[in-house]
Amino acid sequence: MQIEKYHWKTEEAFNCIRKGKPVVLKECPIVYPAYSQWNFDTIADMIKDDFPCDVFISKNKQFPYWDLAKNSYQYEFTPPTEKVTMSFREFLLNIRSQDEPANEKKYHYLHQSLVAEMGPRILEEYTKFSLQTAALYKVLAGWNELTHNLLLCGNEGYVTPLHFDEQENIFTQLYGRKRVRLFSPNWWYALYPYPNGHPRDRQSQVTLPAEPGCSILENEFDRFRFPAFENAFKDIGMNELYTDLEAGEVLYIPQYWFHQMEALTDNVSLSWWFKHTNKKDIDYRNLRLDDVSLTAVRRNIEGVMAHMVGYGKKAQEMFLSIASGHTKIPGMSYRTAPSSSSAKEEQQSALVPLKSPVPGFVATDLLIADTDAGALRLNDVDEDTWKPVVEQALSMLQTLFKAEHTPGFLLQVVMGRFNAF
Repeated sequence: MQIEKYHWKTEEAFNCIRKGKPVVLKECPIVYPAYSQWNFDTIADMIKDDFPCDVFISKNKQFPYWDLAKNSYQYEFTPPTEKVTMSFREFLLNIRSQDEPANEKKYHYLHQSLVAEMGPRILEEYTKFSLQTAALYKVLAGWNELTHNLLLCGNEGYVTPLHFDEQENIFTQLYGRKRVRLFSPNWWYALYPYPNGHPRDRQSQVTLPAEPGCSILENEFDRFRFPAFENAFKDIGMNELYTDLEAGEVLYIPQYWFHQMEALTDNVSLSWWFKHTNKKDIDYRNLRLDDVSLTAVRRNIEGVMAHMVGYGKKAQEMFLSIASGHTKIPGMSYRTAPSSSSAKEEQQSALVPLKSPVPGFVATDLLIADTDAGALRLNDVDEDTWKPVVEQALSMLQTLFKAEHTPGFLLQVVMGRFNAF
């Protein structure tokens, strides 16, 4: 389903911003008409020649986010890209180079926060954007301060895979065209985000099909590992939104919305990031949580549980033990999976569906983690090792949800997150 495009000054556009719904803004003075000055060559003239820009290097045009500093659970991890610094002109030489053989080609993608040290020229050009309009949206939606602007420059075919951010994003397309694909945070469980303590925290484990709206994952192993993706499309009505952004258009991406960026041409984009910590009144006891609040609760409960065991390998083992059914969640009904040589049958969830505050969630939509991955560690773990942590997590959740829903919600937090480990 395509995202609606409205003139920035219409009531429809303002309502989307107020309600936290994605919308494309046309002729928005945040960037219009100053955007036309921001292409590769003009930016090269704006930035000081000796300023070191942050650049990621990939071998396959895929640029997933990662941060080794976030590896608090100590996962074995090899960065999928390389991060370096170079001048903007050096970056341009690299993305325009035709010298390397195709099998040795390296792709460069610039991700640079706008800072004063980049020089007076780029600061002068930046003031041509309408900061007053940015402030209008901030007040209209009740956001907090503007934290930073991120400049993105890359070639046709570059992909930033599916992920979510914890800030509001006014995403402006300055040059070229870019396809953006979005999913509501309501479908968090069907998109299998990595665990909080993983270097790819906030990233989905799912590789999206090439065509927007397609429910069938292209990799057979992924279809086995991530069954809730297809089930959510077919049985529960999951919707994928998308838009092809043209130069001069602005896309509002609400916090916690999953999104994937695909460069349709060589392009330049600029993100405007706003914190948003003001929460409206929510009737937690009657399960009237919005999508953003549900995601925040998931992340917080996972973080609290990891903190209780001291992070590191212990946290990784605890979550794998819960996900594999080795550590039982009180209130859940377990049955033994049938013995079979079929990997699918051995790993299929053997859990009876329980109520959950997540619309449409059914426990058996999700797979238990691959028990082989942690078998050596878990075989020697006593069944009750993590029981006090699980019980305390359930107790905390009962301050938000009805007691009958908390086991299902905790299961939904853990299951699926560890299928790749």
